[in-house]
Amino acid sequence: MKQQYLTALFMLCAAPCMAQQSFVALGGDGSANSGSVSYSVGQLNYLSAENSASLVVEGMQQPQPTGTEGIAEALGKDIDITAVPNPTTGYVYLSITEESLQHFQYQVTDMGGRRLLYGQAEAVKTALDLSSLSAGTYLLSVWHSGRLIKRFKIIKNR
Repeated sequence: MKQQYLTALFMLCAAPCMAQQSFVALGGDGSANSGSVSYSVGQLNYLSAENSASLVVEGMQQPQPTGTEGIAEALGKDIDITAVPNPTTGYVYLSITEESLQHFQYQVTDMGGRRLLYGQAEAVKTALDLSSLSAGTYLLSVWHSGRLIKRFKIIKNR
């Protein structure tokens, strides 16, 4: 009887104690004189922090939409928006096939969400000078009346 009681008590106490609950692609341990750390790649749980200018998601990679889904629905007409050349070493030319450009804005951010360049589309072909930015990947977002219309992933080479 005592053994059954101890077994039941152990099962009740051990049930809430669980280790990692997700399947991960990769993991490991690292240690130094100051301490140690365990890590995993591919975790399912994540934290996010956002404000009006950016969104940061820790622990999970998010896909960046690069298509033109919703342009016709958002504007009531079909327009073409392109950004060339990509990859670039200096200038990127944003082309918008629309007669009235007064409500089109653009924004260039780094992958951390920091806004580096922004402005109003002034012509059918607007030149964006990225030569002062370091080599890396950037996001070019095109907005119309405060609504995201299209996003490009721009690669800046040296």
